[in-house]
Amino acid sequence: VIKAAETALKKGELAEASRLIGKASDDVTSVNYFGQDRKYWSDEPVNFNGNKVYQRNDLFDPGYVDPKSGKTNIELMQVGRAPVGKDGKPVNLHHMLQNQDGPIAEVTQTFHKDNHTVIHINDNSIPSGINRSEFNKWRSDYWKQRANDF
Repeated sequence: VIKAAETALKKGELAEASRLIGKASDDVTSVNYFGQDRKYWSDEPVNFNGNKVYQRNDLFDPGYVDPKSGKTNIELMQVGRAPVGKDGKPVNLHHMLQNQDGPIAEVTQTFHKDNHTVIHINDNSIPSGINRSEFNKWRSDYWKQRANDF
């Protein structure tokens, strides 16, 4: 499904690419596609302020103390910052469909960077569908809420 969406996008068929990616986001295929280390999200996505969020509790240790700030991951989240992942870098929130209201997945920064060309359908030939200032606020609010899970 993702390859077909990439092909449609290259042909300039944005509506078809969007339809195919939407299908992938609702299929088990998307979970397999974005899986890390063959581990998958164990629960259904949560809804947070208009977005489905696929969470992974195994990406970070809530009690880990960040050597830079001296704060635990829970304390970082309580002030709206991302926890430090098991790769030693902040956990990223990936827009699976590259738009403001689409599903989001918690991923390690290493996974996000190493798979950038595969998981980002927009090769920067079209404007981003993400309002960065709105997302920055959303992200901070999300991590504050996420801290309550622990």
